[in-house]
Amino acid sequence: MFETKTRPAASIKTAATRKEKSETAAPRGAVSTSQQVPPAPRQVPAGRIQVRPATTGGAVEQRTAVPASTRPSLRPTTPPPGYILNKTTGTPRTDLDNVQLRKARAWYQANAEQYTPEVIRQIQKKLDLPQTGIVDHAFLNNVGVWQASFDLLLASGRGIPVSADTESFNFPANGVLTPEQLAKMFPSGLSRPESMIRYVKDIEKIVQNWDTLDTAGKRASAIKTLLNQYSQGNGFPAPNLQSVQMNPGRSGSFSSTSWRIKINAASLNDTMNPEQIRETMATLYHEARHAEQNFMSVRLMLGAGMTPAQIGEQTGIPKEVITAAARKPVNPASVQGIVANEFYQSSFGAYAKARNKTMSDLNTRYNEMLAARASLSNLEEKRRKAAKALASAATPTLRTERQQDMQQLDAQISAARTREATATRNYNTIYAAYRALPGERDAWDAEGALPVVRYRNGIK
Repeated sequence: MFETKTRPAASIKTAATRKEKSETAAPRGAVSTSQQVPPAPRQVPAGRIQVRPATTGGAVEQRTAVPASTRPSLRPTTPPPGYILNKTTGTPRTDLDNVQLRKARAWYQANAEQYTPEVIRQIQKKLDLPQTGIVDHAFLNNVGVWQASFDLLLASGRGIPVSADTESFNFPANGVLTPEQLAKMFPSGLSRPESMIRYVKDIEKIVQNWDTLDTAGKRASAIKTLLNQYSQGNGFPAPNLQSVQMNPGRSGSFSSTSWRIKINAASLNDTMNPEQIRETMATLYHEARHAEQNFMSVRLMLGAGMTPAQIGEQTGIPKEVITAAARKPVNPASVQGIVANEFYQSSFGAYAKARNKTMSDLNTRYNEMLAARASLSNLEEKRRKAAKALASAATPTLRTERQQDMQQLDAQISAARTREATATRNYNTIYAAYRALPGERDAWDAEGALPVVRYRNGIK
């Protein structure tokens, strides 16, 4: 299956204007009716979503730390409770009331198979609390303090909309550490701050040496070297790298079934400016994070007792990648397991079918929006020609005919604008769902952090 990510055309002005780079490419952000047409999406294969039961035999299962008799099943983590806004400031409250505390305790109880006493102890250690393994008021309140103080901008380059006109750059406090938040509290692999800092420094070396790398092949080789370094250094097999011709505005993609990252051949041109080079390198990091997510999912499946054959059939991931993952299976009832489970459920588990539908709907709504914009553009061009014809009409009869043409076109344009506005709203709705997919949210966070890391650390 393809891990996907969206980018806008360079001419589109959004909160963060970047180029799309996905096998189902679409604009990065929600778009307005006044924006130019962004690049077209590509189709994502439906993927394999059949979930097979865990088995208890075989060498791989014997290597996992969880005995077969107590091995937890791979169930989705339940949705967290909400948060409360301060009525005066309109921002999330940082103190938890009794209702929130009760809801938070109930959430941990509902997810006790994952959030075991050992996991709670690890969180308590991180929060400098006594390591009791018990979810009590002190634990929940300290989780709320951590949430309200966490620097989400540095970790992801984004905020969280909490109202129509307010964005929080911390996690809204509710006492519940979701898999997303656990991934931030216990960052691993490419999401680690130290990995990001090193990568940003290596990006700047690539930028400085771009002109001395006098062929596309040499530039691709330098990028591949960096990909290998960061993949292997973070414990997952390096994806193959391939440069291919793509439509303008497209940058790259990752396929888990071929374990390959594709980048736009145009991104290897000697005419690339520093910001474009940084975008290409950010593409690489984003897509490499998708590879890491898939590797984490395989390690989790092995830890849950699935055989390599079952995993290969369910995911389509190459045998050699599964073999590498078998050397370090992940216990589902661990911090790493909880984080990996969110990726697994979205791509291969309970929510895989919904994810595939979101990706399919994204393409459908995108094409509908492009068709509506093309129709509107065509009518507006006809009106411009009709206006010229009216201005040059030599007789009253011709002027009357041209005026009637203009009236008809104005009515058609009005209807076309309504259709285009509706199509754009529909697209923006599904785009928000796409960006909320766990794998996309996490990969965009890894990429989004890079320019903030560069700025905060003064890296040039």
